[in-house]
Amino acid sequence: MAEETGRLVKLLKKLNRKERYWLLRNAIGEKFLQLDESFICELQKALEDEDSGIEIPKNAWWAMDYHLDWIAVALKQYVDKSEINEGMVIENECCTHIDECDSNKLISGNQLDIDMIIAYDKTLILVEAKADISWSRKQMENKIKLLDCLLKFVEKEDIQMYLVLCSPGKTKVHEQTKERSYVWPSWTLINNEKPAHIFMRFGSKNNPLYHPKRTESDAKLIFEKRHINKD
Repeated sequence: MAEETGRLVKLLKKLNRKERYWLLRNAIGEKFLQLDESFICELQKALEDEDSGIEIPKNAWWAMDYHLDWIAVALKQYVDKSEINEGMVIENECCTHIDECDSNKLISGNQLDIDMIIAYDKTLILVEAKADISWSRKQMENKIKLLDCLLKFVEKEDIQMYLVLCSPGKTKVHEQTKERSYVWPSWTLINNEKPAHIFMRFGSKNNPLYHPKRTESDAKLIFEKRHINKD
């Protein structure tokens, strides 16, 4: 099945330079390109709210470790009805009209990325995954603030953006604390309550995963069993 080839997807594909993606594509071949049907179903179910749901096509394009700056460039060129070609020079526009942005430039030059991006038509699904460690509230907030800036930048284009968290267990990273009072924007939440979440298959009862933890003296290691699937 051919990959999704809408204009936004074409722009995103031109910027996808992550080695891990291309290594796996070389190692696994063309079947690597298509998302698993059960994974698509899990995403669709997680993104259902009381008003509506989404339907992800089987040929949706996807990539890994995708930089937020690359998303910014693709969205800017989409808004400008322009392309990405060798030798092109584009303006790095200011976004000072958006209070939530820490930088006044649309493309900030930082190394923040999203673990997985899925795109089709005018829809972006951003998947953040943690298996063995917890999410950093500060890092998640920084990513969401930048993404919220981008979404507001393209608000006239009817771009739909969704966030999905993926881990072996539930997370409370979005909940406010005395130290961190940032309120996640509504597009990151289902029914304006909590982020969409799917469970990560991480080890099994017959094949658990272990972490070799150093003792205080560093002289010995102790093996700790890590998360396994619910089933």
